[in-house]
Amino acid sequence: MVLDLGGSIKGTVGGGCGEAEVYELAQELLTKLDSPRGAILHVDLTENPDDGGGKVCGGRFDVLLHRMEPSEDLGTLVELSDCLERREARTWQTSLGDAEPGFWKTGRSQVPFEPRLSLADVSLKEPGLCLDVDGHSFLEPIGLSRRLVIVGAGHIARPLAQIASVSNFGVTVLDDRADYAREELFPSADSVVCGLYEEILPGLVCHPLTSVVLVTRGHRHDQDCLRLIAHEDLEYLGMIGSQRRIDAVFADLIREGVSAEDLGKVRAPIGLD
Repeated sequence: MVLDLGGSIKGTVGGGCGEAEVYELAQELLTKLDSPRGAILHVDLTENPDDGGGKVCGGRFDVLLHRMEPSEDLGTLVELSDCLERREARTWQTSLGDAEPGFWKTGRSQVPFEPRLSLADVSLKEPGLCLDVDGHSFLEPIGLSRRLVIVGAGHIARPLAQIASVSNFGVTVLDDRADYAREELFPSADSVVCGLYEEILPGLVCHPLTSVVLVTRGHRHDQDCLRLIAHEDLEYLGMIGSQRRIDAVFADLIREGVSAEDLGKVRAPIGLD
């Protein structure tokens, strides 16, 4: 969640009473420039609902607040922006100084500290947040998201692209036919690419957390694409087709020298069992 001196908010940390506490402390950090540039706030929503305080959700969570200042942070933010323009992921790393997790157990509701912001290469396997206890820092992958490459822009690809986009996948649709690979047909996709599969597909699967669905207009095209990427370390690789069609494609590829172990990772026939 981003707040500014004017009181505007972009994003959320959950709303309700907890967010109100975060907002109040954030405004204090923004207006009192002699205060520490950061704080960890413990929000406790476990009060008895009968007490009438409105904290009926239950649970506890800690929020890291960091006052950004041009003299300290602008260079890092520009660097991050440049990385995202190049579609490169980075780890946003905030040093917690001497602030210890679990401080609320001693009766404190917040701990001030002087955050130090830096960028690092992405070493995490998931696009979520992480508290590095040993390194005493808070890590957030920026630009690291699951990607879905849909090969084939036919009738199956359109709803699939919508579903994947709603599920927070970055979606790329690839087809070798200009009449089908059109952006207006896939408004939720990040990119729609027209070109030869053998020239473009290998470059689309070199990112981490990538899934591929092969739904071209014919099994020969699916087979050609599978030959190109069967060896890749993908989160998911699925190919459409009946069991008879799948068996024929796999048999052809094995005769061509494609590893049976690699083909064993392909979800085919695609879909739910």
